[in-house]
Amino acid sequence: MATQRPGFTRVDTDIPLKDVGHATSTDIEKEGASPEVTSIHNEPPIFDAAKEDHFGEAEVLSDAKGVLTHVIHVDDDPSLSPWTFRAMFLGIGLAIFASVIQEIYYFKPQAIYVSLVFITVIGYALGELMALLPRTNAVFRFFNPFPFNSKEHAFILIMASAAATNAVSTEILAAQRLYYDMDPSAGASIFLVISSQLLGFGIAGLLRSILVQPTR
Repeated sequence: MATQRPGFTRVDTDIPLKDVGHATSTDIEKEGASPEVTSIHNEPPIFDAAKEDHFGEAEVLSDAKGVLTHVIHVDDDPSLSPWTFRAMFLGIGLAIFASVIQEIYYFKPQAIYVSLVFITVIGYALGELMALLPRTNAVFRFFNPFPFNSKEHAFILIMASAAATNAVSTEILAAQRLYYDMDPSAGASIFLVISSQLLGFGIAGLLRSILVQPTR
């Protein structure tokens, strides 16, 4: 039998346990304890679509026009113009950069692709950088007529993204040199690439009413 150590008084600190249901509440009844209520719930939270929706209702989008109007803004400011030197300079510059990178790495084992996300981000950054030029005289106002706007950004993205793919006609020139021992002239090569690219843009323009403009 265990004996009590001298100088120590044994005090029982155990609290008697009670059976508590999962969906009920109980008061901790103990001398010196605060009478707080503890609740335990097993039921999962109820999802209410009407409360979760910020507008009080869920709208179903059934066509491409509805999706488009919910993704981008449809307001137009006629005072904003995309035809600026800034947009032309950045669009042509990024188009040359993207096309050169695509063609250089087209025949290499490790290809490098210029993504549209990169063009979008770098075009916006460069546009905002050029918008920092002071409009103190006519020369600076020509380079920076007004703050950089979304129309200029879209114009830059359209030009650069159109050139961010390699020209497939370069495979013809590569096959002539590799398999047929033919060395086409620089002029013929340039006109071959330009004509094939313009042919593709022409076909895209003819199919614009079918592919770009969906009807209900």
